[in-house]
Amino acid sequence: MVKIVVCDDLDGAFQKSGELFRLNGSADLKIYSEVASNRDELLKRLSAAKVAVSIRDRTVLDRQILGLLPELRLIAYTGPHRIDIQAATELGIVVAAAPGTS
Repeated sequence: MVKIVVCDDLDGAFQKSGELFRLNGSADLKIYSEVASNRDELLKRLSAAKVAVSIRDRTVLDRQILGLLPELRLIAYTGPHRIDIQAATELGIVVAAAPGTS
């Protein structure tokens, strides 16, 4: 089963979207409503994750973090400012944008 981690759903927008039912039975989904307080906590959350969802540019996914996540294959985001896209590309991680507010 694919592990999907929503890193930073502070206002519950992802949880309230009504789309989560589509993932039932096909993914191990974990949604965090607070930004990780440090790198170790973020690494623990993303351990074994294949997909990371970063909402509104809150979570830092830099080269160091990405290099320690060998299972990660996809980052979906709404703001690229805290994601090292070059490092992700070099590591074979697809980075997919959802531009705009929602």
